[in-house]
Amino acid sequence: MAHKPDAAILQGASRLSFGRQYGMAIAVLLAGIALSGELFFLLRGREWDRARGDFDQASEERIATLWKAVESDMLQMRSVQAFFAAEEKVLTTEFATFVAPLLEGRHGIRVIQWAPRSTSPNGNQSFRIRYVAPADCASAVLARDLATMPDCREAVQQSLRTGEFAIGSSVKLRDRCSAAGVRIVLPVYRQDRSAVGANHSVMRLEGLIAGTLCPADIGESSLRTLTPAGIDVCLRDTSTPANQPLLYRHASRLRTTGEASVGEKRLQLSRTWVVAGRRWTVTCTPAPQFAAAQLTWYPWGATAAGLLLSGLFAAYLAGIVRHSVRTAALALKLTEANQQLEQEIADHQRTEITLRESERRHRLFAENVDDIIWTMELSGKLTYMSPSVERVLGYKWDDRNPLTIADLVLPAELGEIERLIHGLVATAKSGQHIQGGSVQVQLVRKDGSVIWSEETYSGAYDESGQLIGIQGITRDITARRQMEDELRKAKEAAEAATEAKSRFLANMSHEIRTPMTSILGYADLLTDPTVSEGNRRDFLAVIRRNGEYLLGLLNDILDLSKIEAGKLPLELGRCNIASLVAEVATLIRPRAAQRNLALSVDYQGSLPETILTDDARLRQALVNLVGNAVKFTERGSVRITVAFWPQWENSLPAVRLEVIDTGIGIQPEVLSQLFQPFVQADSSVSRRFGGSGLGLAISRHIVEMLGGELTATSVPGQGSTFTITMPTGSLDGVAMHSPTATELERMAVEDAEQPAPNLLAGARVLLAEDGFDNRELIQMVLRAAGATIETVENGQEAVTRAEAEPFDVVLMDMNMPIVDGYEATRSLRDRGYRGAILALTASVLPTDTDRCLAAGCNEHLTKPIDRARLLETIKFYAGNASHTRRMPPASQPVVSLLIDDPEVADIVPGFIGRLPGYVTSMREAYAAGRYEELQRSAHQLKGAGGCYGYPSLTDAGRTLEEAAKQRDESAAQRGLDAIAVLCQAIQQGYESAIFAGEPR
Repeated sequence: MAHKPDAAILQGASRLSFGRQYGMAIAVLLAGIALSGELFFLLRGREWDRARGDFDQASEERIATLWKAVESDMLQMRSVQAFFAAEEKVLTTEFATFVAPLLEGRHGIRVIQWAPRSTSPNGNQSFRIRYVAPADCASAVLARDLATMPDCREAVQQSLRTGEFAIGSSVKLRDRCSAAGVRIVLPVYRQDRSAVGANHSVMRLEGLIAGTLCPADIGESSLRTLTPAGIDVCLRDTSTPANQPLLYRHASRLRTTGEASVGEKRLQLSRTWVVAGRRWTVTCTPAPQFAAAQLTWYPWGATAAGLLLSGLFAAYLAGIVRHSVRTAALALKLTEANQQLEQEIADHQRTEITLRESERRHRLFAENVDDIIWTMELSGKLTYMSPSVERVLGYKWDDRNPLTIADLVLPAELGEIERLIHGLVATAKSGQHIQGGSVQVQLVRKDGSVIWSEETYSGAYDESGQLIGIQGITRDITARRQMEDELRKAKEAAEAATEAKSRFLANMSHEIRTPMTSILGYADLLTDPTVSEGNRRDFLAVIRRNGEYLLGLLNDILDLSKIEAGKLPLELGRCNIASLVAEVATLIRPRAAQRNLALSVDYQGSLPETILTDDARLRQALVNLVGNAVKFTERGSVRITVAFWPQWENSLPAVRLEVIDTGIGIQPEVLSQLFQPFVQADSSVSRRFGGSGLGLAISRHIVEMLGGELTATSVPGQGSTFTITMPTGSLDGVAMHSPTATELERMAVEDAEQPAPNLLAGARVLLAEDGFDNRELIQMVLRAAGATIETVENGQEAVTRAEAEPFDVVLMDMNMPIVDGYEATRSLRDRGYRGAILALTASVLPTDTDRCLAAGCNEHLTKPIDRARLLETIKFYAGNASHTRRMPPASQPVVSLLIDDPEVADIVPGFIGRLPGYVTSMREAYAAGRYEELQRSAHQLKGAGGCYGYPSLTDAGRTLEEAAKQRDESAAQRGLDAIAVLCQAIQQGYESAIFAGEPR
């Protein structure tokens, strides 16, 4: 049961609280007065802010109107300048007729004068006034020299220096007692095409246009049309800080004469223009009526209401004091009420704890989220930004010195953001609800870098639904924008690639089907028994020519794929450049003769006898260029020039090969894309001349891989010049000579003679080929050379026949049924077969060559067969009892797949330098029968090959490791030979990469 206090305790408590309650009443009264004062200053401050906005808007309107009027009057003088610049001679009547409409209705221009330039015998220039408009102003100034008039002299000199408007000193206007005018001059130039060559011109000074402007008339005529707003306008020339003469003053029509401007100190707006090299400043100040119209009685009313409420509340507290005794009597009841109140307070405390927890969670969210949460007043002032602003923008939020929109937004986009805020404020003022939205804008970080952000905004409303500001979230979308840009570029590239592929496929379809049609058609004609022998030879020539064209087209496509994969092999060696050019000329000359074109070679000066390059690849590029020149030249000639350059890039010697034609030429817009794959001038070129558009792309790649440069120049309709600049390599010990075209071309013809008919007399050859046509063709070629040949149709039969009878050479097709060539070759080598096995396949990639050699073949020959190389290779192996593989060290260079990786490229040379030691140690282990040591070395080489970007070396090491593990003597010997050859190819590939300028 609750304790009840007695009367004495209640009376003492009443006396004790009596003084406290009086003090509380006084405190409440003072607090009410203070709050009322703060309310008054707050409301009055908002009125001044609104007045500032209205004043700035009206002032900007007046300044813009005044500036447009000045620009319009100066534009009229520009018209007079253009009139005199366009006319050779202008009469007085023509001048008056042209100028009169310009001055009509324009109060700012009082006088326009024309002063032509004249030069005295001593070289001095004068500008005497000849024409004046209006005519009634002419009598006083005609024949006066502008260059010597005190109010024009400096302006004339400035105008002649700059070629633009220049303003002189002020002048007194005849019809205005207080307004001043300014003299302004403008030079007139005309182009003089007779002064220099036909392709050049200079500007000739004709004279000066002079005019008198009245700033007061300009201001009055332009500002008269505006609605009175109680704003005074003042125009001064502020070019010189110490002297700022007044040009014009406009007093508001709402001003009462003699009144001072109350708002001049608080509201003022100035703008400065540069007019003809002078700085004119316009200053707008409010009239007293302007400020009076903006200030209302609402702050006073609100203050009075606050004071009244404070007094009433204080009186109420005083009444409580007077009734304190009666209140004491009710203390007991209040005790019970307090118990209930304590319970309510406890509930309130629990609610407050819940609210604080919710507030803590929201604060943690705001402090840790990556996006920036912000709030802003309707005036545009930022009132809060979450701590993430420091992570995103580099700034730290400070309530005492908050950031502004101008600090964060890129200046170029600041105007758009301000317009957006003004639009939101206008929406709020109209009573409408602000709809949320988003905008992408560039923000400037503290370090000066720029990011893209997405601003999501909405209105901020209090509990009563009253708009109190704008709130939003800033998200960094720089990565997203970059990804979108990359996706767009990728899409454009993909579309371009698709279009190029479509054009390529259409072109390839035409290029392949056209010769195939000829081949099949003439092949059908050959089956006719009534065709004469002469026609048969012609038909065969057509079939061969079209077949060679198809083979060249396929080789171009394969070469391009090798280039793009970085697998195009190079074989560097000494090459006689003069002989190579003569050989190309001899090859192309019959084609040029068919088109009635002259093909000549011009050796300019002495040339090195040999240069270091890949002669086959250089010949391929040169054949492409000369062949194109002949194809695209309908009449005239094609000329090849060869010259030696002692110093080219980095002072290294080089030879320059130019292919010059008189053909159709190349349009400038196509020239920049000429060396891209599948590119021709347009579809009409492909239809008219044919071709796949691959030759020039392949030629440039080849030249660049060899360390050279291929460029092109052209004049449409006159011809083109393609230039190869090729480094010579070291010329130590190389003789210089002056070759003649006739001698070199005779040598080229002799080199092209067919092989002797009995080249393979006595040689026994086993041919394993499943294709009947290919088998018959190869048999015919070998028998014509004197060889004895036997044929089988699959790999199993080849193994059986090779073990049964002795053959000098086995020609092994690698793709056959039952047992293919790879398995058949491995089977023969595993059984100890020591004869020569030559791979015969249509695959030409380096990986195919490596696979054939790894299987045990001595050589790799490609289809379609090269008759001369086939016969020469068989002759070599038929007469070589040891059957050692005849492969030049650099015939198939191997380049590391990681050569472009800077972390690997630096250690590749050391690895390549250790390869000979690997080979030597493994041969010693094999010779001594130490197969465990051989297995370990092969295992180490297998792992190192992949790490350094040589997967073929990894495969070869794996093969040798397995052979050593099985102690297979013959397989280990083959594995060692394959690794030795592969190491030479790796060394050659690395040297080729250095020579071609690839990264080391």
